[in-house]
Amino acid sequence: PDNKNMALSWTWTVLFCLPLILFPVYHYSSLVMKGDVVSNSLGDQIEPQTSSQSSVQKPEINMTFVSETVEWLKRGIESGEQLVFTKERLKVFNGRLDGLPLILCVVGHCFDVTEGEQFYGVGQTYNAFVGRDGSTGFVSGVFTEEGALEDVSSLSGAQLMGVEHWLKFYKTHERYKRVGSLVGPYFGPDGLPTQRLAEFESRVAEQRRSELYMARFPDCNSFYEIGKGTKLWCSSDSGGVNRFWIGKPRMLSQDGGAAKCVCVPDERLGEPGLSLLEGCAPTSERDSCLRL
Repeated sequence: PDNKNMALSWTWTVLFCLPLILFPVYHYSSLVMKGDVVSNSLGDQIEPQTSSQSSVQKPEINMTFVSETVEWLKRGIESGEQLVFTKERLKVFNGRLDGLPLILCVVGHCFDVTEGEQFYGVGQTYNAFVGRDGSTGFVSGVFTEEGALEDVSSLSGAQLMGVEHWLKFYKTHERYKRVGSLVGPYFGPDGLPTQRLAEFESRVAEQRRSELYMARFPDCNSFYEIGKGTKLWCSSDSGGVNRFWIGKPRMLSQDGGAAKCVCVPDERLGEPGLSLLEGCAPTSERDSCLRL
């Protein structure tokens, strides 16, 4: 009887203690499965990371690199040397760091536009162009980093004329000075032009010579203002075509392509394929259009 009682006593002891033993093991295992407990190679428990700790940290600004780049630019400007920018160096001058120059590039040609801070500074209309080459944005009317791209190879001949117009604008501007070139499609690490730049210049020259182009209508000017919309209008050099007439903005339907805004002289306003611009704040003669 004593042995029987002792066996029963051990049985009840085991049944009582077993959950106390198994529960911590199960709980620990579940935490490991969920990633709440991590062990290093020595078997030591490591504090779990919070979601904010485990997220990818933004790289800190390398102020040594920034200082060296600013001094490099300063020496180049003072000596009149044409500098060769890498994309990393160019990004330093995107306006995010107060007090630094503002540099933009068009088809690889880089210009100091610091004196136009009211246009190119942070929060301003053209800020997406500085610290990078956003050549396509000059004719797309989309003034964002996503819409202003470096590669112009997909642009039409008329659009390339528009890009060339803006390149000439910066080259001849009395306050914006050319400070160098950008390593990329249009200039090599040695600062010399590439075949891609030669192709761009060749297409622009071909378009300029084209009788078909001269018979067509030049593109409108476009200006996007944050919170207001896009203004479209004509001038005596809009679309990169210098002429004695200005014209009125109209939509031109194109075979196989999207309609675009063009400038039309008064005597040709009734030609087929032309229509008033839609979505515009009305004016008496529709000399300009503000798309809200």
